Amino acid sequence: MTRATTWGVPRNAGEADLTQEQWATRADESLDALLSSQKGSGRPAYAVPGMVWVDDSATPWGVYVYDGTDDILVGYADAANNFFRGKVAKYSAKSGAYVAVLGDNATFFRFSAGATLTLDAASALGADWWCLVKADGGAVTVDPNGPETIDGSPTLLIAQGDSAFIFCDGAAFYTAYVKSTGVSYSAQSLTAAQKGQARANVGADLLGGLRNKVINGNFDFWHRSTNAATREYVADRWRMRTAGGIGAPIYSQSRQQFAMGQTDVPGNPRYFARVGIISGSLSGQLMFRFEQRIEGVETLSGKQVTVTFWAKSTTGTPEISVGYSQDLGTGSGTFTGTGTIGAPVTLNANWQKVSVTGTIAPLSNVTFGTGDYLAVGVNLPLNSVGTTVDIARFSIVEGDATAEADPFSPRHLGQELALCLRYYALFTTLAVTTANTNSSSFPVPMRATPTLTTVTLNAGSGAQYAATAALNGVGAVTYFQHVANSGIATATIAADSEL
Repeated sequence: MTRATTWGVPRNAGEADLTQEQWATRADESLDALLSSQKGSGRPAYAVPGMVWVDDSATPWGVYVYDGTDDILVGYADAANNFFRGKVAKYSAKSGAYVAVLGDNATFFRFSAGATLTLDAASALGADWWCLVKADGGAVTVDPNGPETIDGSPTLLIAQGDSAFIFCDGAAFYTAYVKSTGVSYSAQSLTAAQKGQARANVGADLLGGLRNKVINGNFDFWHRSTNAATREYVADRWRMRTAGGIGAPIYSQSRQQFAMGQTDVPGNPRYFARVGIISGSLSGQLMFRFEQRIEGVETLSGKQVTVTFWAKSTTGTPEISVGYSQDLGTGSGTFTGTGTIGAPVTLNANWQKVSVTGTIAPLSNVTFGTGDYLAVGVNLPLNSVGTTVDIARFSIVEGDATAEADPFSPRHLGQELALCLRYYALFTTLAVTTANTNSSSFPVPMRATPTLTTVTLNAGSGAQYAATAALNGVGAVTYFQHVANSGIATATIAADSEL
């Protein structure tokens, strides 16, 4: 017997007089109850606020404190295994915004939807206050009070499926973050950075060959030349752009080859581009950019993007940056037009990864025409006469890809070549007999009617050759006419439909 039938010595009011033996029994029962923490089934009928009692109706035993209205569970006593386990936390389901207060100490919050958990002031919660938060239906933002911080930051984002222990030291908050190891098949709310990390986790760059919006970003194709000075285009799709100024800078572009087995730049690229100003005046120059014009001014407009490439300097430590511009071609409208992506980067003689993220300006109230584009590239310093910069493995992708080792997303060389030929094709054709007009097909449909140039004429004495108008075929520029004015003529033709 560990619980008194009737509590109290001497007798309670209204009771009959007790014999000496009954007095002794009452005293023994009351003392036994005190010694055993009121152990029994259910709360004692004579419980008063502050009483500690033990419920032995189940195993392990429950230890409670009675507050005058409710029984507060303190923990469990396991007599079979000889240990005591305190209550870890109380469960609280949430589906929307909530403010955690002092009474939520040791609470497990399960959020079934994306929401914000605001924390009361750390001084009000006090040292040793804690809670556990699980995001089980969307990302949960934890927002400390006012200027207070959590892990040194203004807020904490708990991704869908993840959990965080949140601790208070009376002045700030700290966490032990637990990532989910399972796979969620439900819709998730992720930040751009978390999406980038997810792509990196599963190697999605290998699955997304069209993620990279630039063409020939690995500098594999150089149909015009592999080394030229003061020429707008050299590597396929890549051009030198200058703006403003009264000077006449002489700039160079050339193809360089990696040493076999190098590991400084990932992906085993074969070539890289070397660009720079080799001589001349830069007086008044406003821009010197190695860039690519991406067809369609609407490309990535209003989107967060990540530009990634590897770069080094041949001399000195020049500062470069990533810039972009939007051009409506024959269209019209009001838009920002130009901008930079990320912060400037200082180069040295060693290859380094450049990874910057930013947002391309949105378009609004524009009328589309033809020849419109988004240009993106590397801004070279305007005081860099004599300095050349090496650039390799260039990509621009949508979203935050800074968590990825390399978001380049390679395509098959055949695909890359076909994309290049849409803008510039170099090929040999044949015309036979005097004043004979023939047609030749372009390797792929051109972007627009190209400018045709006879690069070389290969014929017998007196032969002449002329390329005439490009023609449309089934909605795309697919072939053109040419004439041999005398004899048999073969010629190398350049068809240029760059933006």
